[in-house]
Amino acid sequence: MVPLRNLTYLPIVLARHLERESGAGSGGITVRLTSTGKILISYRRYTAFGGVEVYEMARRHNGGWGRHTLQDGVAEAWGMLMPTARKAEDVIDWVRREQGTVHDERHRPSLIPLVRVRPLIRRIGDEARAWSLEIDLSKVRRRGDLEGMHRFLSTAWRWSPPGLGWFSVEEVPDLLVSGGITAEMLAEIRERLAHHGAEVREDQPWGIAEDGVTARLDALGLLHTITANRQDRRCLALPDKCLAHEWPEWRSLLDDLDVDSREERASHHAPPEIDWSRVPGWSAPVASGKLLRDYQRAGIEFIASRGFRAMIGDAMRVGKTAQAIGAVNARGCRRIVAILPRSVVHVWRRQIEEWSHPGEEPRIIEVRGSTNPPTPRDLTGDPEDGRATWVLVTYDTVTPRSESVTLRYREDQQEEIEEVFATAGAADAITRVDADSLKVTLDPDDEPLLRAVEQVRFPTWLLEAEKIRSALTRAGGQVRRALTLWDPDGVILDEAYRIKNPKSARTRTVRALIQAPHRLGLLLSGTLIRNHFDVEGLPMLEAVVALDDHYHAARRAGIDKTALAQTLFKKFMLRRKLSDVRDQLPPKIRETVEIPLGGVCQISGQLVGSGVAG
Repeated sequence: MVPLRNLTYLPIVLARHLERESGAGSGGITVRLTSTGKILISYRRYTAFGGVEVYEMARRHNGGWGRHTLQDGVAEAWGMLMPTARKAEDVIDWVRREQGTVHDERHRPSLIPLVRVRPLIRRIGDEARAWSLEIDLSKVRRRGDLEGMHRFLSTAWRWSPPGLGWFSVEEVPDLLVSGGITAEMLAEIRERLAHHGAEVREDQPWGIAEDGVTARLDALGLLHTITANRQDRRCLALPDKCLAHEWPEWRSLLDDLDVDSREERASHHAPPEIDWSRVPGWSAPVASGKLLRDYQRAGIEFIASRGFRAMIGDAMRVGKTAQAIGAVNARGCRRIVAILPRSVVHVWRRQIEEWSHPGEEPRIIEVRGSTNPPTPRDLTGDPEDGRATWVLVTYDTVTPRSESVTLRYREDQQEEIEEVFATAGAADAITRVDADSLKVTLDPDDEPLLRAVEQVRFPTWLLEAEKIRSALTRAGGQVRRALTLWDPDGVILDEAYRIKNPKSARTRTVRALIQAPHRLGLLLSGTLIRNHFDVEGLPMLEAVVALDDHYHAARRAGIDKTALAQTLFKKFMLRRKLSDVRDQLPPKIRETVEIPLGGVCQISGQLVGSGVAG
């Protein structure tokens, strides 16, 4: 292999190097003919002989400084343009008398380098087929025509496209390689090079590696990730990624250049190390005698195949809770947070106990209110008992919220309240309501202000001090903070449609807990999203699936967000309707539960029974 080094501005850099190598201006002058037949004397700035600068001597002979096109009509050079040959010879003779060096290029033909054109795998705009240029300077260097090489390279910007990248080949010092160009650009360059007298020759790719090219299609079928040996000249500009519908065109180009290519497809498989028989209810009944049904086992395998980050959208009564608990047991999670609506907390407690390992009673902690966050001791328990710990918390409890407390005081107490808040740096937390009351406002997004209010030393006579402390606990998100520090290895959201608004505080709080990719992350929701599927559905799924690459691929492919959302949900959500699994469901059980009346209800019932009411 021939390693390449990126030198985007190589023609300019090398031209300056060759200018120094040629000796032009290094204690001497260079004499050339311009396209108009006049003599141009070039030299390095401030070059002087016998105490007189070349510039001054040429000016005495009516020379004029400027940039002029040389005799070949291609190269340009800076120097003093002499009005007549006689005056030019006077300056040249003066340099020689003063022991200066004269490089006379007026009658020396220049050698134009060989330019090769080779095919290159690269897409430029709408064109997939491309070429690269190679400038072979070896013939020029062998003839010692460094000045000719200098002129050719210094005018490369005139025949090469703007911004065209160039590479040097480390093992072949006289070879320069360009980036990709289109067919139209190549035709224009050919014409310009022919005008310059350069030899243009088409050739085959070289620097070929034995490694093939692998294109791996992502699980959504949207994007190919391409792996190739970038030192292979044919694959120098092959993209790192391309859309699925673009790959056949790239593969055709690779075939044309005899590059082996293969395509792989990402697939989801349950990790082979899972011992499914250890999942309670999988192959042996749990203590209640229940077994996971076939569709529930399929649901747990689906979750595992998605890296334990997925969504179960089964209809009600299908058994989503049992599948979630089974997935937790399959992954071996020991610290689990379930974020739930208040109405189903008791259901989850019963289900966790029912689907646990026989003989193991899991620790279940219910967080009751945002002012009672669990302590580290509550969450850790006894490390030696080895039991799994479940924390059941509601959406409202875990989400910090804005709080306000109204303070009432006598007129002579106002100054003291304002002073204690200002001393703690929390003056912005209070606003005047009326002449005898102030309001303390706590914004959960303003953490510095919350920390400042925590430092306030309230006067002993302030009756609302305890209310402020409770409001601080709610606004400061103490429950969220405690759970974050606990670092759960699994987070489950029941009724996950509650985080469909990406701008809400609830969604931001819950995402912060579930988005960590090292955690099990499950969304459960039997509620269909009927409107704005892309607006409400994607924020839910984004809580457990990194979608940035998919968004980028969709934009490139022109796929709208609704179509993308449908594709993503097909990959990461499993949904079964009641009719799909009805044959596996147990018979419906009806039970009558008598509820004794009490309080107002009991009095109302007595009145109705006595005929008084109505």
